[in-house]
Amino acid sequence: MKFGAYREVLALASVRTIIILGTISRIGQFGFGVLLTVHLVEALHLPYSRAGIVSAVWTIGLAISAPWRGSLLDRIGLRRTMVPSLVVLTPVFILLPFVRQYWLLLVLAALLGLVMFPSFSVIRQAVLAATPPAMRRTSISLDSTIVEVCFMVGPALGIWIGTMWSTTWALLIFGMMTVLGALVLTLVNVAIVSPDEAGHRSEEPEPGRRRLTWATPQVLGILAASAVAGFILAGTDIGVVAALRQLGAPQLIGLTLAVWGLGSAVAGLAYGGLHRAVPVVWLVLGLGASTALVSLATGVFTLNLLLLVAGAFCAPTLVAAQDQLQQIVSPRERGQLLGWQGSFMTAGNTLAPPAVGLAMDLRGWHAGFILAGGVGLVLAPALMALQGLRRRRLAAPTP
Repeated sequence: MKFGAYREVLALASVRTIIILGTISRIGQFGFGVLLTVHLVEALHLPYSRAGIVSAVWTIGLAISAPWRGSLLDRIGLRRTMVPSLVVLTPVFILLPFVRQYWLLLVLAALLGLVMFPSFSVIRQAVLAATPPAMRRTSISLDSTIVEVCFMVGPALGIWIGTMWSTTWALLIFGMMTVLGALVLTLVNVAIVSPDEAGHRSEEPEPGRRRLTWATPQVLGILAASAVAGFILAGTDIGVVAALRQLGAPQLIGLTLAVWGLGSAVAGLAYGGLHRAVPVVWLVLGLGASTALVSLATGVFTLNLLLLVAGAFCAPTLVAAQDQLQQIVSPRERGQLLGWQGSFMTAGNTLAPPAVGLAMDLRGWHAGFILAGGVGLVLAPALMALQGLRRRRLAAPTP
């Protein structure tokens, strides 16, 4: 492993700037998402079902808008994409914490999702543009590890501020953090394409091939693997909550999720130091197997230990998918494709809670981990078979 590569990546001033600004925005966004549900339940006294609908509307809006926003990045650039989002989002983030009418909350949640600036695409593309091609897997691994840290810090910090003051003011603070990071990124106008790729970026697709030119079997297979990974991760989330409630330790939910995230963050850094990439389908298979094994836990200690192992496949799976995608697509289509990857993962995230929840209702929390991991165990070999079939077809002699 070549961990000195991280030192080389962090030595680039542009990378450090992007990471700092991206961290502020991501902590704000992760914290806002968790705080929104807590605010609706505690401050507005809504049932979890109605609070869940508000969160679902926001999530669906994000899934719909991600490819479109990524495509705008490819076509018109960073500032022209971000400025309209900031103009709309800033007053929405200010207004939403003080709204009490449920129908208006639904409208604002939908608006947030549909016009949310594409932070995932912007930050990831900026990191890729700031690093040479040989260092990009390392830079993606570093950025993915920071995402894991933001995922752990954002919700915990948000809940703490909401408890100390109020969820209303906590929502406002985290909404403004989200806007602040995006605003400074826009003012700095960070490059989202490297100088070497700028010429390729400016090329127009052939007539009649302006949309979905990237949709090759190889790319669709990676996107499908991302959806499977999203299903497993969301299924694990809900499985942890159910397991600890049934084991009589609901107060340890945050700690256990942090242990899971720690395994992911450490493994993500280790993956970035590897000399050779690992195919994403193999990592999905490992993620599925290790998640299914969590069903063997007999107590809190073994649950945390098995989740630490399962976490070791989380970040590497996501890094491998993004690394392989950025290598095979044209720079002019990278933003759109990263948006589509986000939508595929969101689809997996959306399908997991009802499916895994039903399994746990019928057979207990163990069944939730078996189903979540089993999806990876079943679908990863199918994706491998498709890739093998495609390789055999490409290798066949042309008559």
